[in-house]
Amino acid sequence: MAELFIQGIKLNVRVGVYEHEKTSPQPITVDCRLKVDEVHTEELSSVVDYEALVKEITSSIEPKTFNLIETLTDRIYEICISKASWVEVSVTKKLNKEVKVRYSRCSKD
Repeated sequence: MAELFIQGIKLNVRVGVYEHEKTSPQPITVDCRLKVDEVHTEELSSVVDYEALVKEITSSIEPKTFNLIETLTDRIYEICISKASWVEVSVTKKLNKEVKVRYSRCSKD
């Protein structure tokens, strides 16, 4: 088993229960940790394409509005778990304090 870390994905997302949070995108930072099969080849098709994964996360998350950071984190988790056997996702939203939600779960076999 190998681990893939994708850290510091910067997104602008409408997340929160207050009206100003729903109308103005806010910066969040996403960190993902995936456990994947070890690779012994140079073939891109045999690994998680992290650039494609970041694009999928961005295109799936930025256009939507979320009431809860937990729901947003779970959506990112669902995207990542389709590509790995185990995933941990952390989402950080800065207010006047930092709010971080971290999910760690195994695949749903």
